[in-house]
Amino acid sequence: MFLFRIIETLQPPYIDGDIKAAFGIMVLLTLVYAVYLTVRLNSPLWLVWLMPGWAVVATVVARSGRLINQDQISPIFILLPTLPIVLWLLMMRSKRQDQGLKQLPHVLLILPQALRIGIELVLAELFWHKVIPFQMTFEGYNFDVLSGIGALVLGLLLMLKPIQVTPKIIRWYNYIGLALLVNIVVIAVLSAPLPIRQFMNAPANTMVAFFPMILLPTIIVPMAAVLHLLSLRKLGLQAQ
Repeated sequence: MFLFRIIETLQPPYIDGDIKAAFGIMVLLTLVYAVYLTVRLNSPLWLVWLMPGWAVVATVVARSGRLINQDQISPIFILLPTLPIVLWLLMMRSKRQDQGLKQLPHVLLILPQALRIGIELVLAELFWHKVIPFQMTFEGYNFDVLSGIGALVLGLLLMLKPIQVTPKIIRWYNYIGLALLVNIVVIAVLSAPLPIRQFMNAPANTMVAFFPMILLPTIIVPMAAVLHLLSLRKLGLQAQ
């Protein structure tokens, strides 16, 4: 009976095909944009292919089943979303990338964050299909959809220029966006079957240990964080 219980816990939660398709499109858009952005920033070749390569690594690890240890997510999971952000932070100290960042229109760092609206709709669908708990959606404690809406409004203002968007507005958008991103990441971690789990309501957040949802914390979240950090970096360079 114990063996059968373990085998059962290793099964990924069922996710509707339409949800997978919508999420897959958003992941693909994120990867294409990551390559485009790094090329525009004159980044080294390894950084250009970092996110697509990391998506392959995350997929292989998730499909191997190594992220689930009996009924808990393995601690190795923490490395998957952390490493790409750390590598990007190191590259932000590069003068070569700073030159590309100075020439990059700010709208290209803001408007792509509107994709977070779609991600929040996917999370809502997952909740309605009883895959994730309510606190991970905008019906609970996840307010990250505001970052997507703010990006859409701010991005359109930057493009159409009906009014002047000041650096202060952009800076505060990034601060709030980062805070909202951290908020949902913390909620997701505390809802997962980890030793530090605090939200004990069902279902547990196990989807992030399986493909394709492994790409949410390993690709979508790091890219959202990087865009905020690059935007703040650009503001700093403009102020010099």
